Amino acid sequence: MLKKHFDKLFVLLTFVLITAAAIIFRQHPFRFLPLCVSLVIYFLQARVSRYAHLLGSLNSIAYAIVYIGLGIYASAAQALLISFPMQLATFFMWRRRAD
Repeated sequence: MLKKHFDKLFVLLTFVLITAAAIIFRQHPFRFLPLCVSLVIYFLQARVSRYAHLLGSLNSIAYAIVYIGLGIYASAAQALLISFPMQLATFFMWRRRAD
């Protein structure tokens, strides 16, 4: 039974640890929100869901906003100019082949 639900337990444990660390270090929720969304994306990818790429593209925008807020402009550019369009293109290519 543990083997069957290992991925769910792993994602839940990771979420709890990320949230605990964010509370301990007094992080604004928006700073760790993209990381939590990444866990959902991981779960969707493990289930081979094409919607992982759609959510991933939106998450790239969230990461870019956080990076801009932190003053990490090169990472923001990478998220917006590379990760966002690549994930969105993958979603549409997968969607085209799924039909």
